[in-house]
Amino acid sequence: MAEPPQKRFKGAAAAASAAPSAYERDLQRAIKLSLQQLGMPSPEPGAAVAGASASAAPTTPRQQQRMAFGAGQQGAPYWFNKLKGFTHECNRSTISLQQIVPPPGGDGEDSITSCIMTTYELELEWLLSELPHLLQYQTPTILVHGQTYREQMESRVPPFIQLRKPDIKIPYGLQHSKLFLVFFKDKLRVAVSTANLISIDYNRKTQAVWVQDFPPKAARSTGGSSDTCEFEETLVDYVRRLELDTRPLRAFDFSLARGVLIPSVPGYHTGSLLNKYGHMRLRRALQNVVIPDAFKMSPVVCQFSSMGAINAKWLEELYTSFAACSTPAEKDERPLHERLKLVWPTVDFIRNSIDGYASGGSLCMPKKNMKDFLVKSQLLYKYLPHPLSGREKVPPHIKTYARVRGNNEAAWVCVTSANLSQAAWGQLQKSGTQLLVRHFELGVLCVPSAEPHCFTLMTHPLASPPATPTKRTAVATATPTPTGSATTAAVVARLPYGLPLQTYGDGDQPWVWDERWDEPDLYGNVWPQVPF
Repeated sequence: MAEPPQKRFKGAAAAASAAPSAYERDLQRAIKLSLQQLGMPSPEPGAAVAGASASAAPTTPRQQQRMAFGAGQQGAPYWFNKLKGFTHECNRSTISLQQIVPPPGGDGEDSITSCIMTTYELELEWLLSELPHLLQYQTPTILVHGQTYREQMESRVPPFIQLRKPDIKIPYGLQHSKLFLVFFKDKLRVAVSTANLISIDYNRKTQAVWVQDFPPKAARSTGGSSDTCEFEETLVDYVRRLELDTRPLRAFDFSLARGVLIPSVPGYHTGSLLNKYGHMRLRRALQNVVIPDAFKMSPVVCQFSSMGAINAKWLEELYTSFAACSTPAEKDERPLHERLKLVWPTVDFIRNSIDGYASGGSLCMPKKNMKDFLVKSQLLYKYLPHPLSGREKVPPHIKTYARVRGNNEAAWVCVTSANLSQAAWGQLQKSGTQLLVRHFELGVLCVPSAEPHCFTLMTHPLASPPATPTKRTAVATATPTPTGSATTAAVVARLPYGLPLQTYGDGDQPWVWDERWDEPDLYGNVWPQVPF
């Protein structure tokens, strides 16, 4: 099968390209200088630059408001991934790998002193080609992965890079989280992604990245920072469980973190550890969240890229955690499909996606896991990006869980590496006194901290997006919100699918990857390429 070309998909509202603004020219010059310092070729005039968006310049008052909103404390601090070779509609409100781990001078950053990245799959050559400054400056880097061919990779690893694979005692356990810890001289950048460190995940699939910078503890002069906080303790515990040194983390102030970490750690968790990981951690976090009364009967929408061998009983267990809040409704006796909605691609979507059937290779759904009750009980909904998103044909690898009301509001959004499985979220045992978790996972629960205590949902980038993080609108920083600056302005969060959700019709088939599909995709291929 030939490698699919990097096709461009134009959104319905694509506009003719305009002359670059003064801001864009300054940004191009800064990027060109950074590339020259790295000994890399400069981009051709007018070429797209990683980390820069045609929509980034604040050229109108409305755009300036969006820029401030995206960089302030009110927006959800996560972005979609920037896709190379796609229209700018697709790449509004996006972030690139080079922005997460920038070169010196990139986005006004100082040199990185060290870096930790975790992933399930790893393409080392590709990663270093994307981040050549790690090679040039020999930045001490630890790569924690979940693959089995460590010995083969180690023969190609530069001496300043360490490869680690956690020793997981639980059967079928995996290191599946996607965490970045990027240490600078004056801050720590924490990013939680849904993408593996491989080319196809960053360039050919929709992903999400939560990111925030944290200052040293000694640098904080206001805000009443204590020695530690829940975010710090959760992060330190998670890094320790990965068998890494946690001492450098203690130097930073996480008291203004704009999210709650939701980790999963392999093990049989009881006692004080019962509510520390997996869906029980999410349950405990949501019990501290006040949601508007209008959300008490609203469903939870689960969107994922893989599903384990689940059953209705476990979905009820999971929903109990999803439905937790500080003002719980009376016991909800409605059918499960009215409380929980599962978003999954159809065969038609995969067949017509940018890479055809090959896109389905990372959407892990064997026939045995696609249970009849999922279809018959109307739990399944089609994964369909909004037609103005620029990503109508881009397959998902993103995982989002959100309590959604109507077509434009969410009480909370959780962006995570965890798919819909007991291995990822955990399964209660022994009358609810023990939680079995098999995978390392990591996510972030995002909850608006100010009135009206709900997100305004954005399903396409033309609907009041937060700004793309660039030189002038860097990733969210832990800067205190000025006193008296509370606002009731819309708090925007982005979801990868359009609303309202569309149910599976009689002719729709959910994608399963070990079934034979004979209708050719847009490249003329059938699935599978080789017999099972």
